[in-house]
Amino acid sequence: MEKNGPDVGAREPSFTAMWCAWARNTHATVHPSPIFSDTRSVQLIPEQALERVALEMGRFSQEASDALILLTAIRHRILADRLPPAHERGVRQLVILGAGLDTTGFGLPEWGDMWHVFEVDHPATQEWKRQRITDVGWEVPPNLVFAPCDFEHQDLLSALTAAGFERQLPALVSLFGVIIYLTADATKAMLTELAALAPGSEVTLTYESPPDGADPVVQETYDKVSPVVDATGESFVGYYHESEMEALVRAAGFPNAIHHPIDELNARYFAGRSDRLRLRTIERLLTAVC
Repeated sequence: MEKNGPDVGAREPSFTAMWCAWARNTHATVHPSPIFSDTRSVQLIPEQALERVALEMGRFSQEASDALILLTAIRHRILADRLPPAHERGVRQLVILGAGLDTTGFGLPEWGDMWHVFEVDHPATQEWKRQRITDVGWEVPPNLVFAPCDFEHQDLLSALTAAGFERQLPALVSLFGVIIYLTADATKAMLTELAALAPGSEVTLTYESPPDGADPVVQETYDKVSPVVDATGESFVGYYHESEMEALVRAAGFPNAIHHPIDELNARYFAGRSDRLRLRTIERLLTAVC
């Protein structure tokens, strides 16, 4: 549940983007045997924001807290797992939409310097992030490109092309924590644009289904997160059942849709854990393939 994208505005990344960066760090440093390790992103967050995140997380039950933390880790693990086979088939472009505090470009595998990584976000948000990167003393990898895009006034592919993206070549794309904030029309428009990528491209995205109270832990996260998001001036509006999201993806022009069911992800990544950590259906993942 991370707003990094279309209308962040001339300010620092959203509070939920900082929340998710904090959560990824917590998974990497608190949960034993993490499935994904990101201790970089949290270093970009101002101390005051970290204190606020800790305060908000203190309002959740342990089960709900763990569930929120895990959803931020599984997104990036799925993407990380899709990188090697894409590399083997010759893909060399990675696009991170609504990048926010994402630091994937700083931690690619040893062959990652062969890739071009494009972080796409509002120009003002990118300016803030680049200043923070300077403040903490990081060196930006030479293959990482910041592609500023004001989604309200620019089309995505034009902004990418201006940053050096090669539209005739395939790409991996991440779209995490954005669709929940978009209207149905905006989601359709973005997916249609992404479906025009070169054959062999794929978009791994997150989406949420309407909460129905069936899982009290899932319901708790919605009940407690929604007011925090509303207070920022944003709201959760884009809810989809699995069949609805697949229909949207196919209508946009993607011939293939790969679902990542929560039960299968739990069996793959969390089976046999003594701490009984497991994913909940707070958020779902799908990979749309061109």
